[in-house]
Formats: sequence, structure tokens, C-alpha cells
Amino acid sequence: MKKLGVVSVGRSDFSILEDFLLKLQKNKINFKIFASTAHFSMEYGRTVDEILKLFPKKRVVDVDTKIRVLSNLDLSCSIAEHISLFSKKFKSEKISSLLLLGDRFETFAAAIAATSLGIEIVHLHGGVVTLGSMDNAFRGAISEMSKYHFVDNKKAHERLTRKGFKKSEVFFLGSLAVENFLTSEAISDKVFYKKIFGKNNSFPFALGTFHPSTKIIENDEQVLKNIIKGVTSKKIHLLFTFPNADINNAHIIKILRKEASKNKFLTIKKNLGTNLYYSAIKKSLFMIGNSSSGIIESCACKVPAINIGSRQNGRDMNFNTLSCKGTQQSIKAGIKKIQSNSFLNKAFKNDIYFKKGSSDFLLKKIIEII
Repeated sequence: MKKLGVVSVGRSDFSILEDFLLKLQKNKINFKIFASTAHFSMEYGRTVDEILKLFPKKRVVDVDTKIRVLSNLDLSCSIAEHISLFSKKFKSEKISSLLLLGDRFETFAAAIAATSLGIEIVHLHGGVVTLGSMDNAFRGAISEMSKYHFVDNKKAHERLTRKGFKKSEVFFLGSLAVENFLTSEAISDKVFYKKIFGKNNSFPFALGTFHPSTKIIENDEQVLKNIIKGVTSKKIHLLFTFPNADINNAHIIKILRKEASKNKFLTIKKNLGTNLYYSAIKKSLFMIGNSSSGIIESCACKVPAINIGSRQNGRDMNFNTLSCKGTQQSIKAGIKKIQSNSFLNKAFKNDIYFKKGSSDFLLKKIIEII
């Protein structure tokens, strides 16, 4: 059997891929996990340790450029160095097919390396539109370099086939994250609240994630402060996770730390890990921010979501997701609306990101490909 490579660039894709990777291992598929730079960052919780808890060290390949992305120049240098490292690692590991998920710049670099080496690419989550982020361009380029496409919703399928991709090579998969949530291990309130908040009692909270602007420049600092004030002024606790390793994320982390030091209703965590994160979604009153997780996973959890700003402009959304501007007035109005019966009565009637048996379907196709 040929060897499959799977790239994970950080917590965002590993939490989605985790259960599927375990299924690959259980089925004795010959594969390697290529973990890139963000996984090794202490600032983001050194999430490579989560990978090594589940998989033997010999299965995990280090692709750490050690470049901290603080500027556009850093981003360019990081992409270039990732291309070089991925190329060397793919070649030395004799990878014949490569599984990529999403649209990160590191994923884009891995696609360039694989294409240059003649490695066949299987791409998950192509055909999506996010006009407010650089990721939109990276995602489109990855799709162009890929042989097989497994999309998370039917509109994405239509976009790719309209562009001329062969229908026989484009598949509606749904989101593995949705399946992961539905099969995830339940964590009791007692354990959850003690571990996350250091409390023995449960209380209502919202779950937030806010990534920096990378294409359409917005006043991220003010928007983040508006989110925090808009939620906590209503005496609702706000659990906030760190942003991705994007340009301009340092000021977001700085604001989160500063606000948490003076606001008893705000709790921040670098990284929750998969089970705690899924539990946090399920137990929250609502999700808020500009993360794709709020758009994709929230409906399966029967939790409303408020999408802030332009980052996700164009992304396909369920009825449980409300988009609003980053002003305090808009955020407060949004919180009021998602709690209304008129909104909740239709919010969870259909989930465009759900497909029954998605991981088994992907496993079957991967086996056929390799």
C-alpha cells in the first residue's frame, strides 16, 4: 500500500482530523502526520503534545519553521520555509498521496510542495467562500492543485463543479467536525466547570473566538472590546480561546489578557483540546466571534452563533448563525435576537454541514485512492 501524508497546521484542523486519523490507524493505513509550526508554539499551548498523546512519535513528522508570523514579510518567509521543509519531509518519507484540510497559509505551502513533487492531493473543505480573509485565496489555490475534493456542504460542491472540476472527483462529505461532536465523549458539568473556570457550580456562559483581520482591515481592537463588553455587561460569563497564528494576532492576545485581568466575567484559554472544546460549545448559551467553528459546529450542538465582521463574508451558514457588525449596539441587538423564540423556532431545522457516516465514506475513498 502506498503511503499517505496528512498535514496538520494547528489546533483548528487537528480537532477536526483527530477521530479520522485514529480510524486510519485502526485500519492499519500506512500514513504519517506532518505537524507544522503552530503546533510547537508554547504561546498557543504546544498542541503537538495532543497529537503525541494519541499517536506514536514515529508517526509524527516535525515541520517547524520556528518563524513567528508578526508581519506580512514574516508570512511570506514562513510560506517559503514551509514549502522547503514540506518538500524535504514528503520526499524523505516517500509520500504518494497527501490529505489537506482547509485554507491556512501553511496548508497552501504544503500543496505547493506536493504539486512540485508530483504527489496527488486530497483536499477537504474546498469550494468555500470567505471574502474577508486571505484564506479565501489560499483555499482556491489549494483546490486548483488538488486531484480529489471532499466538500463540507452542497453549495461548495456546486461551486467547484461549475469551475470545471470533474464531478467524479468532487464529493459531498459534510463536516468531520460535526460527526466528531455527535460522537464525542460527554464531560460532566462538575468536571468541566472545575477544569475551565475553577468553580464547583455551573453558570451560563458564551464561547468566543476572534481572529485578526487579514484582508479587509478592520479595527480589531475595538471590535474585540465591543464583543467582551457586549456579552459581559449582561452578566453573562465569556470563555474566550486564543486566535489562530495569523498576522496581527499579538494585539488580540494582549487585549484578551488585559481585559481578563479586570473583568471577572471573562475567562481566557490558549487551547481547550478537542473534548473540552466540544463540551464548551454544547454547554454554552451561544458562540460569538468570527471563527468558522461558530458557523460549522454550532448547529449540531443546538447552540446559536453570532458571526462578527467581514472575515467570513460569503460563507454558507445555517439558520442558527446571525451575522452582525462589530459595534456594541449591533452585538447587544444580536444577543437579544438569538434568544428570541422567532429565531430559535427555525434555527436548527436543517444542518447543511451534516452527512451521516462522513468519516466512513472518506475512509473508503482514501483506501481506493492509495
